[in-house]
Amino acid sequence: MSSSTSDHCPLLLSLAAELKSAWRFRFEAFWPKVDGFLEVVEGAWTSGQIIANTFKRLAANALASWNDCFIGSNKKQILLANELILHLDAAMESRALSTEERGFRKLLKRKLLGLASLERTIARQRSRITWLAEGDACTKFFHLHANHRRRKNFIAQLKVDGVLVSD
Repeated sequence: MSSSTSDHCPLLLSLAAELKSAWRFRFEAFWPKVDGFLEVVEGAWTSGQIIANTFKRLAANALASWNDCFIGSNKKQILLANELILHLDAAMESRALSTEERGFRKLLKRKLLGLASLERTIARQRSRITWLAEGDACTKFFHLHANHRRRKNFIAQLKVDGVLVSD
């Protein structure tokens, strides 16, 4: 593809190429609160694999697969719990629920509250990360937000054995 009348050179682009995105490990803030987290970490540390970077061993294999298997999609779990509660509520309008059904409904409600709390924790963690991800790191808005967080998290003094200690 050349042109004899112009000094411009045409460019041929192929859009069929597959771009392979690198898998990125993201530690979720709620993981340590979930049952089974410590066992997964201990198992990864004591495994016989020889990998130079032990964090990579933990991140790439153990925690990622544990998250996929045992935690799954929170939104799907919330939708499923809401659907089951709705069916039990509809059944309650037409008849009395059995003891097992009432216990199951109560369990679903507790699980739903836990999942909603988990969803808020995830949203809060992700919202903190997006400031840098969206390229706002050098804006006035970002610096105001970061300074507010620094002031909010600042500990002026601690009480140790009844004595106030400050910097």
